[in-house]
Amino acid sequence: MTILRIPDLAGAISQMGTGIHPDEVEVTQESNEWFASYNLMSQPRWNEMLKMKYGRCGARIYPSGDKKRLRIAIDWLTLVFNYDDLLDDATSDLTHNESGAAEASKIMLSVLSDTDNFQPTPSLPVAAAFYRHV
Repeated sequence: MTILRIPDLAGAISQMGTGIHPDEVEVTQESNEWFASYNLMSQPRWNEMLKMKYGRCGARIYPSGDKKRLRIAIDWLTLVFNYDDLLDDATSDLTHNESGAAEASKIMLSVLSDTDNFQPTPSLPVAAAFYRHV
């Protein structure tokens, strides 16, 4: 007989402090302006993206510390979630083009693995945004 012990996650979580970074609104605005500068999506999609509140998520993950690090956290969350959404979007070329999606992933990974030689690609501007934080 196998006994599976499930930890008391609710109890553990209740012991953690809660909070939100006091600069959330200001830093989220800065991050949104930066991300918007890449013109990666239509206005309706942008409006939907804003509803996701990546800044609020970042401010909860990083409730204390300096604004610069909060900004990095929010920018990364925005990039990663939007890139993932791009791969899942039925209207995206990457959703229906396996080799294109593989190439996009290769480019995104090259931002991290070959930083010194990375060259932004006009067909994947999100990689340029990603590169900014490496």
